[in-house]
Amino acid sequence: MGRISDLSPKIRNIKIKACLQLQYDAGLKPVFKHLAPLLYIPSHGIQKSSIPRMVANTLQKHSRKESKVACAANHYIILDQEVPAEGFIRRSEAANRLGISDKVQLNEFINKNLLTLYQFKRSQYYINEREFELFLENVRGAYQAESHGRTLYEFLRQFRSYKLKLVELVEMILQGKIKPVCPVKNGKLTDATFSNEELLSCRILLIHRRREQKGYTKEQVERLLKVDYTTLLGLERLGILQPKEELYYTSGKRRISYYDPKCIERIQLRYMTINQTCSEYGLSKTVIQKWFQEGALHDGFHGLTKKYIVDRHEIKTLLGL
Repeated sequence: MGRISDLSPKIRNIKIKACLQLQYDAGLKPVFKHLAPLLYIPSHGIQKSSIPRMVANTLQKHSRKESKVACAANHYIILDQEVPAEGFIRRSEAANRLGISDKVQLNEFINKNLLTLYQFKRSQYYINEREFELFLENVRGAYQAESHGRTLYEFLRQFRSYKLKLVELVEMILQGKIKPVCPVKNGKLTDATFSNEELLSCRILLIHRRREQKGYTKEQVERLLKVDYTTLLGLERLGILQPKEELYYTSGKRRISYYDPKCIERIQLRYMTINQTCSEYGLSKTVIQKWFQEGALHDGFHGLTKKYIVDRHEIKTLLGL
Protein backbone atom coordinates (compact mmCIF):
# COMPACT_ATOMS: atom_id res chain seq x y z
CA MET A 1 0.00 0.00 0.00
CA GLY A 2 1.48 3.32 -1.03
CA ARG A 3 2.08 6.15 1.36
CA ILE A 4 -0.74 8.60 1.67
CA SER A 5 1.63 11.42 0.86
CA ASP A 6 1.97 10.02 -2.66
CA LEU A 7 -1.75 10.34 -3.33
CA SER A 8 -3.59 13.34 -4.67
CA PRO A 9 -5.29 15.59 -2.12
CA LYS A 10 -8.78 14.48 -3.17
CA ILE A 11 -8.09 10.75 -2.80
CA ARG A 12 -5.99 11.31 0.34
CA ASN A 13 -8.88 12.98 2.15
CA ILE A 14 -11.26 10.12 1.26
CA LYS A 15 -8.82 7.51 2.60
CA ILE A 16 -8.24 9.43 5.81
CA LYS A 17 -11.95 9.64 6.52
CA ALA A 18 -12.42 5.92 5.80
CA CYS A 19 -9.48 4.99 8.03
CA LEU A 20 -10.77 7.10 10.89
CA GLN A 21 -14.06 5.22 10.80
CA LEU A 22 -12.25 1.89 11.32
CA GLN A 23 -10.99 2.75 14.80
CA TYR A 24 -14.55 3.03 16.13
CA ASP A 25 -15.42 -0.57 15.07
CA ALA A 26 -14.22 -3.17 17.61
CA GLY A 27 -13.71 -5.84 14.96
CA LEU A 28 -11.72 -3.59 12.63
CA LYS A 29 -9.49 -1.96 15.27
CA PRO A 30 -6.54 -4.33 14.52
CA VAL A 31 -6.79 -3.38 10.86
CA PHE A 32 -6.74 0.30 11.80
CA LYS A 33 -3.57 -0.26 13.86
CA HIS A 34 -1.80 -1.64 10.78
CA LEU A 35 -3.07 1.10 8.48
CA ALA A 36 -2.47 4.04 10.78
CA PRO A 37 1.36 4.05 10.54
CA LEU A 38 1.13 4.01 6.76
CA LEU A 39 -1.27 6.95 6.79
CA TYR A 40 0.60 8.87 9.56
CA ILE A 41 -2.56 8.88 11.65
CA PRO A 42 -1.84 8.37 15.38
CA SER A 43 -4.20 6.07 17.28
CA HIS A 44 -4.82 5.55 20.97
CA GLY A 45 -3.09 2.16 20.88
CA ILE A 46 0.14 3.08 19.06
CA GLN A 47 2.92 5.48 19.80
CA LYS A 48 3.54 8.55 17.75
CA SER A 49 6.30 8.50 15.24
CA SER A 50 9.66 9.42 16.69
CA ILE A 51 10.66 11.22 13.47
CA PRO A 52 10.62 14.95 14.23
CA ARG A 53 8.61 17.17 11.97
CA MET A 54 10.66 19.66 10.03
CA VAL A 55 9.11 23.06 10.60
CA ALA A 56 10.76 26.29 9.57
CA ASN A 57 11.94 28.50 12.40
CA THR A 58 9.98 31.40 11.02
CA LEU A 59 6.73 29.49 11.53
CA GLN A 60 7.39 28.49 15.13
CA LYS A 61 5.50 30.62 17.59
CA HIS A 62 6.14 30.67 21.31
CA SER A 63 3.36 31.92 23.51
CA ARG A 64 4.54 34.07 26.40
CA LYS A 65 2.21 34.65 29.28
CA GLU A 66 2.78 38.11 30.61
CA SER A 67 2.63 38.51 34.33
CA LYS A 68 -0.70 39.94 35.35
CA VAL A 69 -0.66 43.12 37.35
CA ALA A 70 -2.18 42.39 40.74
CA CYS A 71 -3.44 45.89 41.41
CA ALA A 72 -3.47 49.07 39.36
CA ALA A 73 -3.42 51.23 42.49
CA ASN A 74 0.03 52.16 43.80
CA HIS A 75 -0.84 52.40 47.49
CA TYR A 76 -2.56 49.78 49.61
CA ILE A 77 -2.30 48.27 53.10
CA ILE A 78 -1.74 44.53 53.60
CA LEU A 79 -3.72 43.01 56.47
CA ASP A 80 -3.00 39.78 58.36
CA GLN A 81 -6.54 38.45 57.98
CA GLU A 82 -7.17 35.62 55.54
CA VAL A 83 -10.43 36.96 54.12
CA PRO A 84 -12.27 40.25 54.64
CA ALA A 85 -14.78 40.46 57.41
CA GLU A 86 -18.00 42.44 57.20
CA GLY A 87 -17.66 46.13 56.51
CA PHE A 88 -15.49 45.88 53.37
CA ILE A 89 -16.55 46.42 49.76
CA ARG A 90 -14.90 45.82 46.40
CA ARG A 91 -13.66 48.68 44.25
CA SER A 92 -16.27 47.99 41.58
CA GLU A 93 -19.05 48.44 44.13
CA ALA A 94 -17.44 51.66 45.41
CA ALA A 95 -17.26 52.99 41.85
CA ASN A 96 -20.97 52.24 41.36
CA ARG A 97 -21.86 54.06 44.56
CA LEU A 98 -19.89 57.09 43.41
CA GLY A 99 -21.58 56.97 40.02
CA ILE A 100 -18.34 56.79 38.03
CA SER A 101 -17.87 54.43 35.13
CA ASP A 102 -15.10 52.13 36.35
CA LYS A 103 -12.48 51.69 39.05
CA VAL A 104 -9.73 53.45 37.04
CA GLN A 105 -10.76 56.82 38.46
CA LEU A 106 -11.19 55.18 41.86
CA ASN A 107 -7.55 54.07 41.73
CA GLU A 108 -6.60 57.72 41.20
CA PHE A 109 -8.39 58.58 44.47
CA ILE A 110 -6.40 55.81 46.16
CA ASN A 111 -3.07 56.98 44.69
CA LYS A 112 -3.79 60.49 45.99
CA ASN A 113 -4.46 59.04 49.48
CA LEU A 114 -8.09 60.14 49.37
CA LEU A 115 -9.18 56.54 49.95
CA THR A 116 -7.38 53.59 51.55
CA LEU A 117 -7.16 50.20 49.84
CA TYR A 118 -6.71 47.00 51.87
CA GLN A 119 -5.37 43.64 50.69
CA PHE A 120 -6.13 40.36 52.48
CA LYS A 121 -4.02 37.20 52.32
CA ARG A 122 -6.38 34.93 50.40
CA SER A 123 -8.53 37.46 48.64
CA GLN A 124 -8.30 40.53 46.49
CA TYR A 125 -8.42 44.22 47.33
CA TYR A 126 -11.16 45.88 49.37
CA ILE A 127 -12.14 49.29 50.74
CA ASN A 128 -13.42 49.90 54.24
CA GLU A 129 -17.12 50.67 53.85
CA ARG A 130 -17.26 53.12 56.76
CA GLU A 131 -14.31 55.12 55.42
CA PHE A 132 -15.89 55.11 51.98
CA GLU A 133 -19.27 56.37 53.24
CA LEU A 134 -17.53 59.24 55.04
CA PHE A 135 -15.61 60.09 51.88
CA LEU A 136 -18.79 60.04 49.78
CA GLU A 137 -20.62 62.23 52.28
CA ASN A 138 -17.87 64.85 52.12
CA VAL A 139 -17.44 64.98 48.35
CA ARG A 140 -21.10 65.03 47.26
CA GLY A 141 -21.86 68.10 49.38
CA ALA A 142 -24.65 68.94 51.77
CA TYR A 143 -28.18 67.87 50.92
CA GLN A 144 -30.26 70.70 49.50
CA ALA A 145 -33.57 69.86 47.90
CA GLU A 146 -34.39 71.40 44.52
CA SER A 147 -30.93 72.89 44.13
CA HIS A 148 -30.03 74.04 40.64
CA GLY A 149 -26.67 74.43 39.00
CA ARG A 150 -24.21 72.64 36.80
CA THR A 151 -23.82 68.88 37.12
CA LEU A 152 -20.47 67.28 37.83
CA TYR A 153 -19.66 66.46 34.22
CA GLU A 154 -20.90 69.85 32.98
CA PHE A 155 -18.58 71.42 35.54
CA LEU A 156 -15.62 69.36 34.28
CA ARG A 157 -16.42 70.17 30.64
CA GLN A 158 -16.50 73.87 31.50
CA PHE A 159 -12.82 73.68 32.50
CA ARG A 160 -11.69 71.31 29.79
CA SER A 161 -9.16 73.88 28.52
CA TYR A 162 -7.55 73.86 31.99
CA LYS A 163 -7.33 70.03 31.89
CA LEU A 164 -9.18 69.69 35.17
CA LYS A 165 -9.43 66.05 36.27
CA LEU A 166 -12.06 64.49 38.50
CA VAL A 167 -9.51 63.64 41.19
CA GLU A 168 -8.32 67.27 41.25
CA LEU A 169 -11.88 68.53 41.63
CA VAL A 170 -12.46 66.08 44.48
CA GLU A 171 -9.31 67.35 46.20
CA MET A 172 -10.62 70.92 45.94
CA ILE A 173 -13.93 69.80 47.48
CA LEU A 174 -12.23 68.01 50.38
CA GLN A 175 -10.03 71.08 51.01
CA GLY A 176 -13.14 73.27 51.21
CA LYS A 177 -12.21 75.38 48.18
CA ILE A 178 -15.26 74.20 46.21
CA LYS A 179 -18.59 73.54 47.93
CA PRO A 180 -21.14 71.56 45.91
CA VAL A 181 -24.64 70.66 47.02
CA CYS A 182 -26.59 67.47 46.42
CA PRO A 183 -30.29 67.60 45.48
CA VAL A 184 -30.64 63.84 46.09
CA LYS A 185 -30.68 62.58 49.66
CA ASN A 186 -27.87 60.06 50.18
CA GLY A 187 -26.98 60.56 46.54
CA LYS A 188 -23.88 59.79 44.54
CA LEU A 189 -20.93 61.98 43.66
CA THR A 190 -22.36 62.46 40.18
CA ASP A 191 -25.57 63.86 41.73
CA ALA A 192 -23.69 66.92 43.04
CA THR A 193 -24.43 70.33 41.51
CA PHE A 194 -22.29 73.48 41.42
CA SER A 195 -23.49 77.09 41.54
CA ASN A 196 -22.13 80.00 39.51
CA GLU A 197 -20.20 81.19 42.57
CA GLU A 198 -18.38 77.86 42.76
CA LEU A 199 -17.75 78.08 39.02
CA LEU A 200 -16.04 81.44 39.49
CA SER A 201 -14.05 80.20 42.50
CA CYS A 202 -12.80 77.20 40.54
CA ARG A 203 -11.81 79.39 37.59
CA ILE A 204 -9.72 81.63 39.86
CA LEU A 205 -8.03 78.59 41.42
CA LEU A 206 -7.19 77.12 38.02
CA ILE A 207 -5.84 80.44 36.75
CA HIS A 208 -3.51 80.65 39.74
CA ARG A 209 -2.49 77.02 39.26
CA ARG A 210 -1.69 77.54 35.57
CA ARG A 211 0.22 80.71 36.44
CA GLU A 212 2.35 78.80 38.92
CA GLN A 213 2.94 75.90 36.55
CA LYS A 214 3.38 77.71 33.23
CA GLY A 215 3.06 81.46 33.71
CA TYR A 216 0.97 84.30 32.26
CA THR A 217 -0.64 84.10 28.84
CA LYS A 218 -0.22 86.88 26.25
CA GLU A 219 -3.63 88.29 27.07
CA GLN A 220 -2.82 88.48 30.77
CA VAL A 221 0.54 90.17 30.10
CA GLU A 222 -1.15 92.75 27.88
CA ARG A 223 -3.54 93.64 30.68
CA LEU A 224 -0.81 93.76 33.33
CA LEU A 225 1.60 95.91 31.32
CA LYS A 226 -1.21 97.89 29.63
CA VAL A 227 0.18 97.33 26.14
CA ASP A 228 -1.22 95.89 22.93
CA TYR A 229 -0.11 92.79 21.05
CA THR A 230 2.23 94.68 18.70
CA THR A 231 4.02 96.31 21.65
CA LEU A 232 4.30 92.91 23.32
CA LEU A 233 6.10 91.48 20.29
CA GLY A 234 8.32 94.56 20.20
CA LEU A 235 9.34 94.03 23.81
CA GLU A 236 10.32 90.48 22.91
CA ARG A 237 12.51 91.73 20.05
CA LEU A 238 14.21 94.19 22.41
CA GLY A 239 14.89 91.44 24.92
CA ILE A 240 12.94 93.18 27.67
CA LEU A 241 10.36 90.39 27.74
CA GLN A 242 11.03 86.75 26.96
CA PRO A 243 8.46 83.90 27.01
CA LYS A 244 9.02 81.13 29.51
CA GLU A 245 7.39 78.48 27.32
CA GLU A 246 6.30 78.46 23.68
CA LEU A 247 4.00 76.01 21.91
CA TYR A 248 3.98 75.76 18.12
CA TYR A 249 1.76 74.40 15.39
CA THR A 250 3.19 71.67 13.16
CA SER A 251 3.72 74.39 10.53
CA GLY A 252 6.13 76.13 12.89
CA LYS A 253 3.87 79.07 13.70
CA ARG A 254 3.79 79.99 17.36
CA ARG A 255 0.48 79.11 18.97
CA ILE A 256 0.74 79.85 22.71
CA SER A 257 3.31 81.69 24.80
CA TYR A 258 3.62 81.68 28.57
CA TYR A 259 5.57 84.33 30.49
CA ASP A 260 7.27 84.01 33.85
CA PRO A 261 5.39 85.98 36.56
CA LYS A 262 8.71 87.05 38.10
CA CYS A 263 9.79 88.56 34.77
CA ILE A 264 6.54 90.52 34.58
CA GLU A 265 7.02 91.77 38.15
CA ARG A 266 10.54 92.97 37.29
CA ILE A 267 9.23 94.89 34.27
CA GLN A 268 6.46 96.46 36.34
CA LEU A 269 8.99 97.45 38.98
CA ARG A 270 11.59 98.88 36.57
CA TYR A 271 9.46 100.69 33.98
CA MET A 272 6.98 103.42 34.95
CA THR A 273 4.75 105.98 33.31
CA ILE A 274 5.36 109.70 33.82
CA ASN A 275 2.46 109.89 36.28
CA GLN A 276 3.87 107.03 38.35
CA THR A 277 7.30 108.69 38.36
CA CYS A 278 5.86 112.02 39.52
CA SER A 279 3.93 110.34 42.31
CA GLU A 280 6.85 108.24 43.55
CA TYR A 281 9.68 110.80 43.33
CA GLY A 282 7.72 114.03 43.83
CA LEU A 283 8.60 115.50 40.43
CA SER A 284 6.46 117.51 38.03
CA LYS A 285 5.52 116.37 34.54
CA THR A 286 7.20 119.43 33.05
CA VAL A 287 10.57 118.50 34.53
CA ILE A 288 10.38 114.91 33.35
CA GLN A 289 9.27 115.90 29.85
CA LYS A 290 12.14 118.42 29.69
CA TRP A 291 14.63 115.71 30.60
CA PHE A 292 13.27 113.55 27.79
CA GLN A 293 13.64 116.44 25.30
CA GLU A 294 17.20 117.17 26.47
CA GLY A 295 18.18 113.49 26.23
CA ALA A 296 18.81 113.07 29.94
CA LEU A 297 16.08 110.42 29.97
CA HIS A 298 15.36 107.85 27.26
CA ASP A 299 12.15 106.05 26.49
CA GLY A 300 12.36 102.68 28.23
CA PHE A 301 10.28 100.98 25.53
CA HIS A 302 12.20 102.66 22.66
CA GLY A 303 9.17 104.33 21.12
CA LEU A 304 6.94 101.23 21.04
CA THR A 305 4.13 103.16 22.76
CA LYS A 306 2.79 106.67 22.23
CA LYS A 307 3.68 107.64 25.81
CA TYR A 308 7.08 107.98 27.39
CA ILE A 309 8.13 105.10 29.65
CA VAL A 310 10.62 105.95 32.39
CA ASP A 311 13.41 103.56 33.31
CA ARG A 312 13.82 103.48 37.08
CA HIS A 313 17.57 102.97 36.76
CA GLU A 314 17.94 106.19 34.72
CA ILE A 315 15.81 108.32 37.00
CA LYS A 316 17.76 107.11 40.06
CA THR A 317 21.05 107.93 38.37
CA LEU A 318 19.77 111.36 37.36
CA LEU A 319 18.58 112.10 40.88
CA GLY A 320 21.73 110.71 42.46
CA LEU A 321 19.91 108.01 44.41
